[in-house]
Amino acid sequence: MPWAALSERLDNIMNIETSNREDLLCLEAGPVPAPSGQQATRAAFVMSRSEGGSVLVDSADRHWFELHGLEAATSFALDRLLERIDAPHDEAYLRSLVAAMDARLPWQHEYKVRRPGAVRWLRASVMPREDTKPAWFGFVVDITREKLAALAMESSSIRNRLLMRTTSDGLHILDHENILLDASDAFCRMLGYTRAEMLGMHVSSWDPNWSVDRRWERLAATDGSPVVFESVHL
Repeated sequence: MPWAALSERLDNIMNIETSNREDLLCLEAGPVPAPSGQQATRAAFVMSRSEGGSVLVDSADRHWFELHGLEAATSFALDRLLERIDAPHDEAYLRSLVAAMDARLPWQHEYKVRRPGAVRWLRASVMPREDTKPAWFGFVVDITREKLAALAMESSSIRNRLLMRTTSDGLHILDHENILLDASDAFCRMLGYTRAEMLGMHVSSWDPNWSVDRRWERLAATDGSPVVFESVHL
Protein backbone atom coordinates (compact mmCIF):
# COMPACT_ATOMS: atom_id res chain seq x y z
CA MET A 1 0.00 0.00 0.00
CA PRO A 2 1.47 3.44 -0.93
CA TRP A 3 2.56 5.44 2.11
CA ALA A 4 0.17 8.31 1.31
CA ALA A 5 -2.79 5.93 1.30
CA LEU A 6 -1.60 4.18 4.46
CA SER A 7 -1.08 7.55 6.16
CA GLU A 8 -4.63 8.60 5.29
CA ARG A 9 -5.97 5.29 6.54
CA LEU A 10 -4.11 5.64 9.83
CA ASP A 11 -5.40 9.19 10.28
CA ASN A 12 -8.94 7.86 9.94
CA ILE A 13 -8.26 5.11 12.46
CA MET A 14 -6.52 7.44 14.89
CA ASN A 15 -9.39 9.92 14.81
CA ILE A 16 -7.07 12.69 15.99
CA GLU A 17 -8.88 15.66 17.51
CA THR A 18 -9.25 18.46 15.00
CA SER A 19 -7.43 20.90 17.28
CA ASN A 20 -4.38 18.60 17.53
CA ARG A 21 -4.32 18.03 13.77
CA GLU A 22 -4.40 21.81 13.23
CA ASP A 23 -1.62 22.21 15.80
CA LEU A 24 0.58 19.81 13.86
CA LEU A 25 -0.14 21.58 10.58
CA CYS A 26 0.83 24.87 12.21
CA LEU A 27 4.01 23.25 13.49
CA GLU A 28 4.92 22.23 9.95
CA ALA A 29 4.27 25.77 8.74
CA GLY A 30 6.16 27.20 11.72
CA PRO A 31 4.48 28.86 14.72
CA VAL A 32 4.48 32.62 15.07
CA PRO A 33 7.89 33.29 16.62
CA ALA A 34 8.25 35.19 19.85
CA PRO A 35 10.03 38.56 19.65
CA SER A 36 13.70 38.09 18.82
CA GLY A 37 15.65 36.65 21.74
CA GLN A 38 12.52 36.27 23.88
CA GLN A 39 11.44 32.68 23.17
CA ALA A 40 11.78 31.81 26.87
CA THR A 41 11.33 35.34 28.29
CA ARG A 42 8.73 35.65 31.02
CA ALA A 43 5.95 38.18 30.47
CA ALA A 44 4.70 39.76 33.71
CA PHE A 45 1.13 40.67 34.63
CA VAL A 46 -1.04 41.51 37.65
CA MET A 47 -4.62 40.32 38.26
CA SER A 48 -7.27 41.20 40.83
CA ARG A 49 -10.94 40.61 41.61
CA SER A 50 -13.61 43.28 41.33
CA GLU A 51 -16.19 43.82 44.09
CA GLY A 52 -18.58 41.72 42.02
CA GLY A 53 -16.07 38.88 41.80
CA SER A 54 -15.01 39.36 38.17
CA VAL A 55 -11.36 38.76 37.31
CA LEU A 56 -9.46 41.82 36.09
CA VAL A 57 -6.09 42.19 34.42
CA ASP A 58 -4.78 45.28 36.18
CA SER A 59 -1.54 45.60 34.24
CA ALA A 60 0.84 43.67 32.02
CA ASP A 61 4.09 44.31 30.24
CA ARG A 62 4.46 44.73 26.47
CA HIS A 63 5.58 41.15 25.92
CA TRP A 64 2.42 39.79 27.60
CA PHE A 65 0.22 41.65 25.10
CA GLU A 66 2.39 40.47 22.20
CA LEU A 67 2.12 36.84 23.29
CA HIS A 68 -1.68 37.03 23.38
CA GLY A 69 -2.05 39.15 20.24
CA LEU A 70 -3.75 41.97 22.15
CA GLU A 71 -3.34 45.72 22.00
CA ALA A 72 -1.86 47.24 25.14
CA ALA A 73 -4.38 48.47 27.70
CA THR A 74 -4.74 48.94 31.45
CA SER A 75 -7.20 47.35 33.86
CA PHE A 76 -9.51 45.34 31.63
CA ALA A 77 -11.84 42.40 32.22
CA LEU A 78 -10.46 38.90 31.77
CA ASP A 79 -13.12 38.30 29.08
CA ARG A 80 -10.93 40.20 26.65
CA LEU A 81 -8.16 37.65 27.17
CA LEU A 82 -10.54 34.67 27.06
CA GLU A 83 -11.64 35.71 23.58
CA ARG A 84 -8.09 34.93 22.42
CA ILE A 85 -7.82 31.56 24.17
CA ASP A 86 -8.84 28.60 22.03
CA ALA A 87 -11.82 26.55 23.25
CA PRO A 88 -12.05 24.54 25.44
CA HIS A 89 -8.95 26.02 27.06
CA ASP A 90 -10.82 29.26 27.78
CA GLU A 91 -13.31 27.59 30.12
CA ALA A 92 -10.61 25.52 31.82
CA TYR A 93 -8.47 28.66 32.25
CA LEU A 94 -11.24 30.63 33.93
CA ARG A 95 -12.53 27.75 36.05
CA SER A 96 -9.13 26.81 37.47
CA LEU A 97 -8.05 30.43 37.97
CA VAL A 98 -11.18 31.39 39.90
CA ALA A 99 -10.85 28.27 42.07
CA ALA A 100 -7.24 29.19 42.91
CA MET A 101 -8.18 32.78 43.65
CA ASP A 102 -11.03 31.73 45.95
CA ALA A 103 -8.64 29.48 47.87
CA ARG A 104 -5.77 32.01 47.75
CA LEU A 105 -3.49 29.36 46.25
CA PRO A 106 -0.72 29.54 43.62
CA TRP A 107 -1.96 28.72 40.12
CA GLN A 108 -0.38 27.39 36.94
CA HIS A 109 -2.11 26.60 33.67
CA GLU A 110 -1.24 25.80 30.05
CA TYR A 111 -3.48 27.14 27.33
CA LYS A 112 -3.58 27.73 23.59
CA VAL A 113 -3.92 31.09 21.88
CA ARG A 114 -5.02 30.97 18.26
CA ARG A 115 -3.92 33.60 15.78
CA PRO A 116 -4.43 33.65 12.00
CA GLY A 117 -2.30 30.88 10.49
CA ALA A 118 -0.58 29.94 13.73
CA VAL A 119 -0.98 28.48 17.19
CA ARG A 120 0.78 29.62 20.34
CA TRP A 121 0.89 27.62 23.57
CA LEU A 122 1.50 29.52 26.80
CA ARG A 123 2.06 28.60 30.43
CA ALA A 124 0.85 31.07 33.06
CA SER A 125 1.91 30.97 36.71
CA VAL A 126 0.31 33.15 39.38
CA MET A 127 1.12 33.77 43.05
CA PRO A 128 -1.28 35.54 45.46
CA ARG A 129 0.00 38.59 47.34
CA GLU A 130 -1.48 41.04 49.83
CA ASP A 131 -0.72 44.69 49.15
CA THR A 132 -3.16 47.57 49.18
CA LYS A 133 -5.75 45.06 47.97
CA PRO A 134 -5.69 41.33 47.19
CA ALA A 135 -3.74 40.85 43.98
CA TRP A 136 -2.15 38.06 42.00
CA PHE A 137 1.25 38.56 40.40
CA GLY A 138 2.15 36.24 37.57
CA PHE A 139 4.28 35.38 34.58
CA VAL A 140 3.57 33.84 31.18
CA VAL A 141 6.10 31.79 29.18
CA ASP A 142 5.85 30.77 25.52
CA ILE A 143 5.98 26.94 25.38
CA THR A 144 4.82 26.60 21.76
CA ARG A 145 7.82 24.72 20.42
CA GLU A 146 8.03 22.17 23.22
CA LYS A 147 4.26 21.64 23.25
CA LEU A 148 3.91 21.08 19.52
CA ALA A 149 7.03 18.93 19.47
CA ALA A 150 5.41 16.73 22.14
CA LEU A 151 2.19 16.55 20.08
CA ALA A 152 4.16 15.58 16.97
CA MET A 153 6.00 12.87 18.91
CA GLU A 154 2.73 11.55 20.33
CA SER A 155 1.16 11.48 16.88
CA SER A 156 4.19 9.64 15.48
CA SER A 157 4.06 7.12 18.31
CA ILE A 158 0.36 6.43 17.72
CA ARG A 159 0.96 6.13 13.98
CA ASN A 160 3.77 3.61 14.53
CA ARG A 161 1.64 1.52 16.89
CA LEU A 162 -1.24 1.46 14.44
CA LEU A 163 1.13 0.54 11.63
CA MET A 164 2.17 -2.50 13.68
CA ARG A 165 -1.48 -3.45 14.12
CA THR A 166 -2.59 -2.98 10.49
CA THR A 167 0.33 -3.85 8.20
CA SER A 168 0.41 -7.20 6.40
CA ASP A 169 4.22 -7.31 6.63
CA GLY A 170 6.09 -9.19 9.35
CA LEU A 171 7.63 -6.17 11.07
CA HIS A 172 9.48 -6.57 14.34
CA ILE A 173 11.89 -4.58 16.50
CA LEU A 174 14.76 -6.04 18.55
CA ASP A 175 16.92 -4.37 21.19
CA HIS A 176 20.71 -4.72 21.42
CA GLU A 177 20.31 -7.97 23.38
CA ASN A 178 18.12 -9.55 20.68
CA ILE A 179 14.96 -9.21 22.78
CA LEU A 180 11.73 -8.49 20.89
CA LEU A 181 10.43 -5.01 21.75
CA ASP A 182 7.53 -4.86 19.33
CA ALA A 183 6.09 -6.80 16.42
CA SER A 184 3.31 -6.45 13.92
CA ASP A 185 0.25 -8.63 14.32
CA ALA A 186 1.11 -10.19 10.95
CA PHE A 187 4.56 -11.24 12.23
CA CYS A 188 3.01 -12.89 15.30
CA ARG A 189 0.53 -14.77 13.12
CA MET A 190 3.36 -15.96 10.85
CA LEU A 191 5.10 -17.57 13.84
CA GLY A 192 1.92 -18.84 15.49
CA TYR A 193 2.19 -16.76 18.64
CA THR A 194 0.05 -14.06 20.18
CA ARG A 195 1.60 -10.62 20.53
CA ALA A 196 1.55 -10.96 24.34
CA GLU A 197 3.51 -14.22 24.07
CA MET A 198 6.14 -12.73 21.78
CA LEU A 199 6.92 -9.48 23.58
CA GLY A 200 10.13 -9.93 25.56
CA MET A 201 11.01 -13.14 23.71
CA HIS A 202 14.63 -13.71 22.66
CA VAL A 203 15.10 -14.10 18.91
CA SER A 204 16.67 -17.54 19.40
CA SER A 205 13.27 -18.72 20.70
CA TRP A 206 11.92 -18.73 17.15
CA ASP A 207 15.13 -18.89 15.09
CA PRO A 208 17.48 -21.76 16.08
CA ASN A 209 20.18 -20.55 13.67
CA TRP A 210 20.44 -17.06 15.10
CA SER A 211 23.38 -17.70 17.43
CA VAL A 212 25.09 -19.94 14.89
CA ASP A 213 24.94 -17.43 12.07
CA ARG A 214 25.83 -14.54 14.41
CA ARG A 215 23.33 -12.41 12.54
CA TRP A 216 23.25 -9.76 15.21
CA GLU A 217 26.93 -9.07 14.60
CA ARG A 218 26.12 -8.75 10.91
CA LEU A 219 23.40 -6.25 11.65
CA ALA A 220 25.55 -4.27 14.09
CA ALA A 221 28.36 -4.08 11.53
CA THR A 222 26.19 -2.54 8.82
CA ASP A 223 26.31 1.13 7.95
CA GLY A 224 22.54 1.48 8.01
CA SER A 225 21.94 -0.11 4.61
CA PRO A 226 19.36 -2.93 4.33
CA VAL A 227 20.47 -6.49 5.12
CA VAL A 228 18.65 -9.58 3.80
CA PHE A 229 18.94 -13.07 5.30
CA GLU A 230 16.75 -16.12 5.71
CA SER A 231 15.32 -17.33 9.00
CA VAL A 232 14.12 -20.75 10.17
CA HIS A 233 11.20 -20.89 12.55
CA LEU A 234 11.12 -23.63 15.21
